[in-house]
Amino acid sequence: MHKKELLTKLDDRQAEDLETYITSDSMWSPVTKFIEEKGLRDDYRETDFIKFLRKVKEENSMNYAVFSYYSLKNLAEALGIDAKWKLVRRKAKLKKPSDREQQKPTLTAEQVEKMVKAVKKNGYDYERFFLALSTAFGCRRIELSRVKEEDIFEDRILIRTGKGGEIREQFLPKQIRPIAQGFEFNGDFTVNVLSDIFHDIRGKAGVEKRGRMGWHSLRRGLVTEFRKRVSQEDGYADADLFKFVRWKPNSRVEEMLSIYDNSDPVEADRKMFEIHPFVEMWGG
Repeated sequence: MHKKELLTKLDDRQAEDLETYITSDSMWSPVTKFIEEKGLRDDYRETDFIKFLRKVKEENSMNYAVFSYYSLKNLAEALGIDAKWKLVRRKAKLKKPSDREQQKPTLTAEQVEKMVKAVKKNGYDYERFFLALSTAFGCRRIELSRVKEEDIFEDRILIRTGKGGEIREQFLPKQIRPIAQGFEFNGDFTVNVLSDIFHDIRGKAGVEKRGRMGWHSLRRGLVTEFRKRVSQEDGYADADLFKFVRWKPNSRVEEMLSIYDNSDPVEADRKMFEIHPFVEMWGG
């Protein structure tokens, strides 16, 4: 079964989610092979995934088995299946990719400033728009692709998260407000197109290309620079940064904190922008 054939068999939401989650052609291979073997259903059991992944592990390298594991996890999420992936990971004896495999380059403040200067001087409107959002909010690539005209308001913007974090409005700082509010949404900015846009900007700025460099490199840079300031300034904590960059709680403690903390998130963002490492680059 080919990718196109699979997408036509899904409803619109499932097809859109699956294309969103699986962003490289190679990631479709385990998904289509799984469906060819098991058939297309929305009631797969854990044993369906476990048996398939065991077979993959026996016939392929561990790296490909891990790769297949994450591809099928994306399939389950798109189909709305609540699979107990810890059980799958243990029984299939699959390991989380090593820190080295997950490592992505981190842009320095100097590199970010070069990119901002490049698009301010000689950039297209869409380059300024996406770089402004990325430098301000540390947007993931999928979050940038989901921004719509109706998500931008007078002093705030709705960020639609892609990894289980809280979808909420965030304060839109005055430094990038004209760029965001003046942008004309007349293109199809898919995740793949956004990757090309990132490297176009990087090239204009003269920032050296490194393997796996992309929008997440800028997000890592923002978090790195932010933490230096959060740890040094009174009245700020890592919890504020956690919420600002829309991380999904990964413990019961963090989940309960997010439930019980009823402070105005937009006002909290406004405070964070007072110590923001990149937003002033857009001023003047």
